[in-house]
Amino acid sequence: MELKSNIGLNKALEDIKNEKISSVYLVCGDENFLVKEAGQKLIEAILSEKDRVIGLETINGDEEDWIKIIQSLNTYPMFSKRKVIAVRDTKIFYSKFVVEKIIEKSMERFEKKDMNEAIRLFRIAVGFLKIKEIGEMSDKIKNELLVDDQSQRGRKWLNEMIENCLAQDIQPIPYEDNSDRLSKVIKVDVSNKGIPQKNTLILMTEGVDKRKKLYKTINEVGVIIDFSIQRYKRDSADIEREEKQILLQKATDLLKQNNKIFGKGAFDALVNKTGYSMGNFLNELRKVILSIRDRQKIEVKDIEELVGRTKEDSRFDLQDAIGKRDLEMATFYLSELLGQGEFHLVLLLDVAKEIWRLIMAKEFIEKELKDKWNPQMDVEAFKRYVYFPMKKRESQQEIRSGYTIFSLPPNVLLKLLKDSGNFTKDELYYFIKLIAETDFKFKTTGLPPVHLLEKVLFDICLEKENNRGVQVAGY
Repeated sequence: MELKSNIGLNKALEDIKNEKISSVYLVCGDENFLVKEAGQKLIEAILSEKDRVIGLETINGDEEDWIKIIQSLNTYPMFSKRKVIAVRDTKIFYSKFVVEKIIEKSMERFEKKDMNEAIRLFRIAVGFLKIKEIGEMSDKIKNELLVDDQSQRGRKWLNEMIENCLAQDIQPIPYEDNSDRLSKVIKVDVSNKGIPQKNTLILMTEGVDKRKKLYKTINEVGVIIDFSIQRYKRDSADIEREEKQILLQKATDLLKQNNKIFGKGAFDALVNKTGYSMGNFLNELRKVILSIRDRQKIEVKDIEELVGRTKEDSRFDLQDAIGKRDLEMATFYLSELLGQGEFHLVLLLDVAKEIWRLIMAKEFIEKELKDKWNPQMDVEAFKRYVYFPMKKRESQQEIRSGYTIFSLPPNVLLKLLKDSGNFTKDELYYFIKLIAETDFKFKTTGLPPVHLLEKVLFDICLEKENNRGVQVAGY
């Protein structure tokens, strides 16, 4: 039987438009992208763009503190018409039943090389078991994590998760069951008026144990938008057709925004490459759109060439974009690498290596090349007048051998030397300091690593006259 409050996203948005706003919304389902997209649409429907500045509080599940959230939920809005508290990836509906599914999802993400997500889910599962430090996990706990999969597959996943957490010095995400506490706060009865009328709580999650009291309370007083119900008691062919239709609809919207269209067979080729994960599908489609630039039609050959590139390709392109100070492409390749499961610490190290190479290139021009350097020269002239003469001098120990950039191929070295002209030496040393500070923030704050990485790229890629003194809220 369908829940009475499972009225669907469109109906919920229509009600909000007609000033019928619920105190609590739960958006859940199997596809994280759709859940978060629906949650964002609810936020934008309830709060105007102006009110979102002061009337919106957004919390990620890794950082949810329900004592503070409930306190804020019970506080009347002061400077905006309404207040919305949105909790993404909330763990408040978790139970042992849900955690078993989370472990399986972590294994799946691990097998698909999405290490960041695999590790995040692993940390949630371990935190649910009340483990405070990865290093203190007993054999009993390890067996509990593998209760449904004691195979070589399960052991490999567990060992990799533990090793990576220890290497990055990251610990379990703490879990405390606050579902009954929240249920009492939002419940409307003779003893409780519920939360203030102008306040709204939006909960977004993939994992829900529908047996929890909180779930039943929200069904009574709020709205549940459950995307997973559409798949209930459907055969696999129906599910595949429906998921393909959803992907096509989202793709059409994105293509329209960018004045692009699919050529014959391109959509099917992309689905075959990405599977039915909405997030992966749209990330890859954005990559293709950005790569074909002014051309309108996306062909099958574009999909074959651009989708499923290796991490090494993306890491090289990220460093290339940094050298050009191309913020759009740098953030694009950062997103691509994170989607491929690359660690945030590894990516920060890649950025640091590129900055050090640029420093070395600048120093080499100033101390060794001097008036021999001409940034307009082509690669053949560079090899003839700079590269091979310098290699000869290095072998005869006429110049110091500390310039490790000489291990680069001539065309790559020439590009590096040219890119160094996009920066001053003071800027480059400032960026090294910035990277060190970011590394410290990774390990000592709860700020999302992706936001910290984006801030680094933002500072590096801004034009010279603008790159100092820029502040991003919270950083």
